[in-house]
Amino acid sequence: MRQTASKRKNSVVIPKTFTRGMELVILTREVYEREVTRSKEIADALQAIAEGERAHREGRTLKAASLDEALKLHARRSD
Repeated sequence: MRQTASKRKNSVVIPKTFTRGMELVILTREVYEREVTRSKEIADALQAIAEGERAHREGRTLKAASLDEALKLHARRSD
């Protein structure tokens, strides 16, 4: 049986007409902002990965066995 708001302590009833029958989650501003920031960081990382994969497919990347070798190849390529 559904409890009414008066029987529940510290509760808020949101009408189904407002939520269109969907469940809602309430977050503090701190949690919301942290999740928004995290989502942006993930999107930026995925974009960088996609750009790197595109450069690799196009042959614009260096292939080297070590960082030292890569730096030498890059220096020669830049000249």
